[in-house]
Amino acid sequence: SGFWPSVFSGIAVIGNRVTPSHWDRLGRLVWYNLLFSCGTDQDYKLDLPDIGASVQYHPGDACFVAGNALQHEVK
Repeated sequence: SGFWPSVFSGIAVIGNRVTPSHWDRLGRLVWYNLLFSCGTDQDYKLDLPDIGASVQYHPGDACFVAGNALQHEVK
């Protein structure tokens, strides 16, 4: 008891919204964020400005991102 039974160090749920461009400064460079999109809206993009990437972000899509190393946003 008292331990989180997961390989992940924490969890955050962001619902029905976009996220501004940011880095996850409290994470370590070797940690990855699992980003997962669910719902029905098809009009979102996952942007990674540091590497010049912008991809469609549909329900059911998942992506691991080094959040401390790469700036990321959903719009």
